[in-house]
Amino acid sequence: ADDNGIVGRSVLGCGGCHGGNATPGLNVQVQQPNGIRTGDVANFNVVVAQGNLAAAGINLAIRNAQNQNAGVITPGAATQVLDGELTHVAPVQMVGGAANFPFTWGVPAQHGVYTLTLAACAVNGINGADPNDQWRVLNAINLTVRGASITSPAGNTYCKGDAVNIAWTQTGYANFRIELTADNGASWDVLDNNINANANAYVWIIP
Repeated sequence: ADDNGIVGRSVLGCGGCHGGNATPGLNVQVQQPNGIRTGDVANFNVVVAQGNLAAAGINLAIRNAQNQNAGVITPGAATQVLDGELTHVAPVQMVGGAANFPFTWGVPAQHGVYTLTLAACAVNGINGADPNDQWRVLNAINLTVRGASITSPAGNTYCKGDAVNIAWTQTGYANFRIELTADNGASWDVLDNNINANANAYVWIIP
């Protein structure tokens, strides 16, 4: 692992400095929360486990569909953010055969599927690269950020008997309940209790 951290390697890996070929058997895990919603601050931890090497380092990125860094990564112990990506401050010593890299992710306001990419390297703990070091690029992890946005109506005026097209975009839901308020939220009337979320639209005839 680069002594001061490294970025731009979460997809490319650590070959060249740490041996030419990846080590598929290197034990790398990403611990993540169950269910992520827009606006959450989600807790993550990367674990690199290797009983015969002394330390480890990582490079991690979370990107949107446009391949841009997304959300706000806040580093935990022994990590830092460089150019929007997470990496180690210095190689983290193995304790009980494992090194931990905790961080939080400030989830974007836009729902959708984001991609976490990660390269991890287990090293001998001596300054400088060693061809006997082990590294691995983890398969990309899709992070589904649940949320919904109403796209219509948007400030229109309607009359009795009009057909109102209620439209939305959403990620991560199977069904919705549609409710209406006529008193700024003091009370609600149910228009439909079980709408397929993937329909993305519902027509309501004003009584």
